[in-house]
Amino acid sequence: MTDDQPTASKRRPAAAAPVLLAGGNPQIAKADGDAPVQAYIAAMPGWKRDLGRRLDALVARTVPDVHKAVRWNSPFYGVEGQGWFLSFHCFMIKFKSLLFSLSLHLFLLHLLLLLHLLLFLITLFILR
Repeated sequence: MTDDQPTASKRRPAAAAPVLLAGGNPQIAKADGDAPVQAYIAAMPGWKRDLGRRLDALVARTVPDVHKAVRWNSPFYGVEGQGWFLSFHCFMIKFKSLLFSLSLHLFLLHLLLLLHLLLFLITLFILR
């Protein structure tokens, strides 16, 4: 066997699907960028996945240069130099969003996000 052929010890194992923790939250490693946040959202169970996608899209549309990261098995959204302004976490039967107070501009963004979230939840339960 030549050195350029992969051996069993040189091959990388296939990426395993994210594990759901006991409370129903996806376990995603701490990382910065859009990719780990999208992996978290893709691993969210049931109706929470659609809510996560919509919330992520709303933030990306509203805050042009949003900084995304996964910390403590939760996605975080922030503005460079101003800190985090939003995070969410999912459980078996509920979805928790955390809005961090920073400035008037971000407060108004939080209000807009909460209104969109409320409208989504109302339409979700009306259409059932």
